[in-house]
Amino acid sequence: FENECHDVRFPDHNPCPLADLRTICEDMENFLRQDRVRNVIAVHCKAGKGRTGLVVSSFLLHVRKCSQAVDALNLFGEKRTYDGKGVTIPSQIRYVHHYEAVVREGKIRDPVWLRLLHVEVKPEPAVRWNFQLLTHKAGVIFDSTVQDSLPPLLKED
Repeated sequence: FENECHDVRFPDHNPCPLADLRTICEDMENFLRQDRVRNVIAVHCKAGKGRTGLVVSSFLLHVRKCSQAVDALNLFGEKRTYDGKGVTIPSQIRYVHHYEAVVREGKIRDPVWLRLLHVEVKPEPAVRWNFQLLTHKAGVIFDSTVQDSLPPLLKED
C-alpha cells in the first residue's frame, strides 16, 4: 500500500479510546483531501462490523456526512449488512454517540472516574460465570479464574 497503511489496534468487542478515534478520523480526512479522485480508504477488523463500524460511523460524523450518531450507525448498518444491523456492541454504539459530542463541541470531554463497588445478578445464575475486568492501558486487572486475583475486599472468608 505504498506505506499508506495505518495499524490501529484496540480489543475486539471494545470501543476505541476517543483520542485515538479522533486521530484516526483526522488521518483519514487528510489522506482523502490529498487526492479526492485516487485516494481510497479501507477499514477492517476481524468481522468488519463492530470496530470497523465504530470507526466508519465516527468518520461519517467527523466529515459531517451525518450529523447524529444514530444516522451514522444506521447508514453503516444499511451499507454493510443485509439486515441493517451493523454495530451491535453497546459500548461501541455509545462511543459513536460520544464522538458525536466531540464533533459538536470541538473537544474531548475530561474523563469522569467512577468506582464500581458492587455488581449483583438476580436471579442468581445456576452456573458460575468466569469473567475478566480489563482496561485499554493496563490489560486484565481482574480474572475470576485466578483465585489470588481478587482484591482483598472481595475475597471470600
